[in-house]
Amino acid sequence: AGDVTLGEMLATGGVSDPLEVGPDEDGYELLGILPPVLTDTTIGITEDVRGALGFHNLAIPNGAAIVSATLQMYKTAGAANVIIRAEATATPGTLTTTDRNITGRTAGAASVLWSEAASTGQYITSPDFAAVVEEVTSLPGWTAGSSDLMLLLSDGGGNVVFHLSEGANPPILTITYATPPAARLTTHGAGDVTLGEMLATGGVSD
Repeated sequence: AGDVTLGEMLATGGVSDPLEVGPDEDGYELLGILPPVLTDTTIGITEDVRGALGFHNLAIPNGAAIVSATLQMYKTAGAANVIIRAEATATPGTLTTTDRNITGRTAGAASVLWSEAASTGQYITSPDFAAVVEEVTSLPGWTAGSSDLMLLLSDGGGNVVFHLSEGANPPILTITYATPPAARLTTHGAGDVTLGEMLATGGVSD
C-alpha cells in the first residue's frame, strides 16, 4: 500500500574500541612566505597562523563508518575558535620546512568549528568531526595501517595557544569506527514503520 523506509542500519561485524593516538608530526606556518615551524612546544592559532597535525599508519579500514572523532588539546591561553579540516588525500606527505608546506595543502570539503572560551591549563575536547575523518578514510587510496591523516587547523575568529607533541601535554586524537559502512534498507508495506538506527555488533576490533 505504500513505500516504507525502515531507516538506516549499520550491518557491522563490530564497533572498534576507541583508537587513541598522538600526532607523529605537527607544526604551524605564518601566512606569507615563511616556512613552517616544526619544533616548537606550542602553537598559537590566530588569523595569521595555520597549523597541521599528522597521524601516520592509522589502522582504520577503507570505507569504514567513522562513528566519532575528537581531538583533545592542552590549552594554555586564549579562546578557542578553531576550524578543523583534513587534507584531501590518503598520502599527504610529511611536514617539511619548505615554504607553504602547510598552507599549500588542499583541504577537504568537510569542516567543524571548535569553540571554547572558558578553560585554560587543561585539556579541552573538540566537537565530533567524524565527517572530516571519513572524507579521507573513504578515499580509494586509503589503506588500513599504511595511510596517513593530516589535520589542518585554521582560525575561526579567536586567539588560542595549545601544546604540540614536543610539549608536556601532546594532542590526542580519538576515533571510533564501524565496519562495513552504513547500509540503507528500504522495503514496502502497509504502514509507516520507524526502526531508527541500530548497531549489529557481533565483535570488537583490536
